[in-house]
Amino acid sequence: DHVIVAVGTHQPRIIPFPGHERVIPALDFLKSAKSVKPPKVGKQVVIIGAGNVGCDVACEAYRLGAQEVTLVDIQKPLAFGKEKAAAEALGATFRWPVQTKEITAEGLIDAAGQLIPAQTVIISIGDVPALKFLPETVEVLTVGGAGWIKTDEAGRTSDPKILAVGDVEKPGLATNAHRCAVILVFSARPVLCCRPHRKTARSTSQSCCRCCRRSRCGRCRRS
Repeated sequence: DHVIVAVGTHQPRIIPFPGHERVIPALDFLKSAKSVKPPKVGKQVVIIGAGNVGCDVACEAYRLGAQEVTLVDIQKPLAFGKEKAAAEALGATFRWPVQTKEITAEGLIDAAGQLIPAQTVIISIGDVPALKFLPETVEVLTVGGAGWIKTDEAGRTSDPKILAVGDVEKPGLATNAHRCAVILVFSARPVLCCRPHRKTARSTSQSCCRCCRRSRCGRCRRS
């Protein structure tokens, strides 16, 4: 009767600068790095996006044979904690502010025309939801070039039969998604549980609600 959309973000965010087709999305790289046939990387690797995921990419690049890894960002890197420490321990360097102008066979060219040599360029600026499967009844907002499901504070969408939670609503930390999931569960209980059932020998009412525990019928007790 109802659907909760919690598919997360799995579509890499790509900036359409010249040469973007040469860039490897971070998620794709990390998946293939852990496969039975890991990818080959150049001796020099540039990672666009210096967050914690970028640091994970740097560590994997070193493991696969890279000798020099540079993480670039348009702002002060957001990487912190053990991920950043692990990347720096292997020799990774951070450069900012760097705005990518073009990717060539020689590497990354920044807005100032300077070349950062690289045989492998990986982009790690986050992922966005892939929402083409949604019906037209669900309103989607376009922010920052990506689509996000519009919801209220309880996770309800413009379609009364569809709810959404997590990164499909807005980008955030896993802890934020967990908190929103708890809120959605409690707010959705009346919608999903409070509906009339046929009276049984155990029934005391026409209604059944596991949320408020009132007028519970045999179906509620079994659940």
